Amino acid sequence: MPISVEKLNTVVQIPPDVKVALNRHMLIVDGPLGRAIKNFRKIPVALTVQDDKVLLKAAGSRKKDYAILNTSRSLIRNLCEGVVSGYTIKMKVVFAHFPITINVKENKVYIENFQGERAPRIADIVGSTKVEPKGEDVIITGHVLTDVTQTVANIQLKTRIKNKDHRVFLDGIYRYDIMLECWKGDPEVRPSFSSLKHKAEEMIQQASQDYPYLDFNLNDYLPYCTLRVTNEVDNTENDLDEYKEREENQKESDKLEVEDEETKNEMQTEEESSPTEIQAV
Repeated sequence: MPISVEKLNTVVQIPPDVKVALNRHMLIVDGPLGRAIKNFRKIPVALTVQDDKVLLKAAGSRKKDYAILNTSRSLIRNLCEGVVSGYTIKMKVVFAHFPITINVKENKVYIENFQGERAPRIADIVGSTKVEPKGEDVIITGHVLTDVTQTVANIQLKTRIKNKDHRVFLDGIYRYDIMLECWKGDPEVRPSFSSLKHKAEEMIQQASQDYPYLDFNLNDYLPYCTLRVTNEVDNTENDLDEYKEREENQKESDKLEVEDEETKNEMQTEEESSPTEIQAV
């Protein structure tokens, strides 16, 4: 189904401290934190730089072209935001017995003593990303989002555990953000459920703005949840009552199953013992 012509054209506003230049298929973005370059050779979208705007036009009129157009807009927006404010991702070093040591040498991250291994595991640092270990935290910073996230993925994948139960062997280096606030020692400082709910809603709203061609309506998925939380207090109380009622019914059914199993075992023991009694007589 073709898309309307208005949706097939979009504009990205360039921040005041950022300079954008287009060299054939290469988009060059310069800002206070450095330079970011993106190659649009294999992305079917028409780019034009005019004053403080980047004009984008889809290559066709199908849904696929509309999706590619909005993806390109998000890429350019991330480039402009990165050279101004940068990106920071925190990772947590988790170990049960063998303490893990993180060392950074040139463009490599050395993960030493992982599960007692003698040889270190080595992860690559992409681009101009900076990796700084601080105690049990690893902070990754940079002005190119793809380089920062790929560096984080390289570190996390290098600590991947194979051929073992992941529920038992939890050693590794993992990315965390919102959970950091939930792990604080003082319970009064930890966020409440309502604040976490608002943060999740903000993340969904931001994602819906960045990717308008995706459907983020969560109401369709509520029937699959065992416990539903809504903005209305009455609905929340009803859902809680239904959840408790289901739990009680499940407990009763389990209890009946146990009683039936006991009666079956008693009947089997009686049948086995009855022939011996007749022979004895």
